[in-house]
Amino acid sequence: MDLYHREFPFNYGVGVFRSSERCRSEVDKARGSVAQFIGVHPGEVIFTKNTTEAINLVSSGLTFNSGDEVIVTELEHQSNLIPWFRLKKEKGVKVKVLKANSEGFIDPGAIVRALSRQTKLVTMTHVSNLLGTIQNVEEVGRLVQGSGVLFMVDGAQSVGRIPVNIGNICCDFFAGCGRKALMGPQGTAFLFGKWFLL
Repeated sequence: MDLYHREFPFNYGVGVFRSSERCRSEVDKARGSVAQFIGVHPGEVIFTKNTTEAINLVSSGLTFNSGDEVIVTELEHQSNLIPWFRLKKEKGVKVKVLKANSEGFIDPGAIVRALSRQTKLVTMTHVSNLLGTIQNVEEVGRLVQGSGVLFMVDGAQSVGRIPVNIGNICCDFFAGCGRKALMGPQGTAFLFGKWFLL
């Protein structure tokens, strides 16, 4: 950060002079590092200021209509609840909240049983910020894949703490935090999204 502020403090992609080009190159290298770390293509990584913004990009970027359905769990951080309840209020989107078992885990089968023809998105935490339970997002991804329902994972508490491979998770979106276990500066996060969805 210090090097950035001293030597190339410019907006990404603005200008064609040497320092501006260096800024672009350094950001692209950082994007490549994140992509490699989670097993995706650099063009599928968007930098955001926090995980909340990453989740909000999905909630505001997709088209939701009255009657569409979003499935969440009771283990979610407010960042992965408020956007969906806002859509409920503003657009008539139905929000289904699934309960965890007594040990703090979500049954992947319960998610599949909750799917309906109106379900547009399933979104869930990878690691609960309250309980620390690691959810079986890989199994959920495999079960949801091919159903026509999008799957998003809130990885704010997982990336940097446990191995994250997007290919194994089979998700369409993954929000990650830079300032927590990745030990990056405040105001850093990312959103993975499949290329065709971005």
